[in-house]
Amino acid sequence: VQSMAVGPWFTIARSAAIVSGIFVLLLSALIIVNYLQVQRIDPLNSEALTRLMQEHRDEPENEALKEQIRALDLLARKAYFTHQWQLRIGSYLLFGSMLVFLAALKHLSSLRASLPDLARERNQESAWEERILARRGLLYTGLGLFGVASKPSMNRATTNPATMAAMVLRIVCRDVKRALMFSGTVFATHVL
Repeated sequence: VQSMAVGPWFTIARSAAIVSGIFVLLLSALIIVNYLQVQRIDPLNSEALTRLMQEHRDEPENEALKEQIRALDLLARKAYFTHQWQLRIGSYLLFGSMLVFLAALKHLSSLRASLPDLARERNQESAWEERILARRGLLYTGLGLFGVASKPSMNRATTNPATMAAMVLRIVCRDVKRALMFSGTVFATHVL
């Protein structure tokens, strides 16, 4: 099956897919690097803070040491919560850009017109089988219509031509639907 691009929407969808795909890759890399950095250097359990806490136990009256501990603890908490915020916002952005990427790819594939491959030869044996199935569907539909039309138990409501036409149309549609389900698209392509 050959395919060709259709219209300016194809270019727009392709550009959106490329841009969102690059954004997804970059954002994924940034999130991974941020995660690895925080795993390597845990801001809440730093050696400097632990060392200052040990010094504070030895000198509980030292105010300058308390201020250093508070400042370092504040920096550690800011780093931790900034990391959490970056992960949360990054995951939302990653999810949104992934949706845009997938939607652009889906739209891109729907804009391609599919042309049949005329170089492919049809199998003669399967063509005969398809024709036999289509003829069987027509035969069963005709027999069903004949059976309904010759049914003696029709009441007075069915003598009205409009009611009779509606009933026959319903039966034909039902039988055609059954024949289509029975023979697949073969019936639709060769008979209808």
